[in-house]
Amino acid sequence: AHVRGAFTGATEHKAGLFEAADGGTLFLDEVGELPMTVQAKLLRVLEAGEVQRVGSLQPRTVDLRIVAATNRDLRAEVAEGRFRGDLYYRLNVVEIVLPPLRERREDIPYLTAAFVRAFSQRFGKPLAGLTPGAERLLSDASWEGNVRQLRNVIERACILASGEFVGEADLAGSMVEQRFVAAPAPPARGPRSEASSPLPLSEVEREHIVRTLQQVRGNKAVAARLLGVSRRAFYRQLERHGLHQRVPTSPRGSAPLAAVEQVF
Repeated sequence: AHVRGAFTGATEHKAGLFEAADGGTLFLDEVGELPMTVQAKLLRVLEAGEVQRVGSLQPRTVDLRIVAATNRDLRAEVAEGRFRGDLYYRLNVVEIVLPPLRERREDIPYLTAAFVRAFSQRFGKPLAGLTPGAERLLSDASWEGNVRQLRNVIERACILASGEFVGEADLAGSMVEQRFVAAPAPPARGPRSEASSPLPLSEVEREHIVRTLQQVRGNKAVAARLLGVSRRAFYRQLERHGLHQRVPTSPRGSAPLAAVEQVF
């Protein structure tokens, strides 16, 4: 922020971010990376509620909400002298700890669906989702870069995809350096009992149809093509399993996919 004439080239008054956010919310990302000199200035703004433009002696009052984010352990940074303790306690009024993506893998399908939908619109491609193999590949990755890395991988895959679904080949280039989580060992085989008997074939088929419909958000034509059956045969299967009237588009007990569209 500066006033006209504050320095060479300052031909007009310019408000800073704090003034622009007056009465609203200002998001400070990577606040743990701020140098100590900037931390001191930020603390003064938070304490006094005032900012001062370069070249002006008149402070301006601002009233706004601050949301700050960092991937650093700020308590450790304070202990090491790299982050001001007074600023930390001034910012840390309400703390929300977001676990890394590898510790909340159940979110991956929802984030992926939102990213594919966004990139499909941006690139003008009729992408309906991911193949089951591609979904497994994303679910097994370690995601050391968290949601930003997932978004980058999906963006690249959507650019490369040539069909309706993003496949494993589309993800291959972005997943080369990924470490994958080892699958749990299968349980030891014991004596066969009624409780461990396999599910009836009809129930397995119904579950597979439900999962496919969830993947394509209820699009029956796309689901039939993905399952490799004609549309007429697929409709007969839906009627046989009681799915022809109400099509499930999200897993039971889960939020709709649209609910995560703006969380990143």
